[in-house]
Amino acid sequence: MSTEYYLKSLPEKDLELEISKQVRLSLIEEHKLTRIIELLKEVTSIENETVRVINKGVRGPYADGYYCGFEFDEEFEFWKELVDRYPKNGLLNIIFAEYLAQKDKSYDNACYFYRKGFDIDFRLIGFIEPSWLDELTEKIFEFRIVYLRLQKEQYEREDFCELIDFLKNKYKDDREKIEQIEKINAS
Repeated sequence: MSTEYYLKSLPEKDLELEISKQVRLSLIEEHKLTRIIELLKEVTSIENETVRVINKGVRGPYADGYYCGFEFDEEFEFWKELVDRYPKNGLLNIIFAEYLAQKDKSYDNACYFYRKGFDIDFRLIGFIEPSWLDELTEKIFEFRIVYLRLQKEQYEREDFCELIDFLKNKYKDDREKIEQIEKINAS
């Protein structure tokens, strides 16, 4: 597979921002992360559209860019530079957290960037690959609550009530967790 193959799902005609179009073309034609950094040199704030183009062109549908022909360490430094440059972009924080989780083989360092991303937009929890999301929400209750907020928006009321009942039963011995679950349910 290749970068061009994955970027077909984000055709140029569907992109609104000129920088997104430039980044897309550069990933296809030049295939260099350093060139993306150069293109973004004058950009003071990055939009999610551009981040999604970069993500798709670098990682494809996977957690890293192996299938797009990038080396993990090069990617890691690339995403670190982007998140340092644009710390207020929630999606960049989530993507970098995923790289930290892979590098550290734990969520300890990644949690800071997950929290930052979720504070910017809690809906970004839905961006996380499903098996990682399961592990993350199972290990860290605070992220289970973030995900519950998203589920409240997305689920039918009856299904959401079943989920609330399940979680209240699961955490029945922890009053603080039950209160947080009920707070989301009541909101």
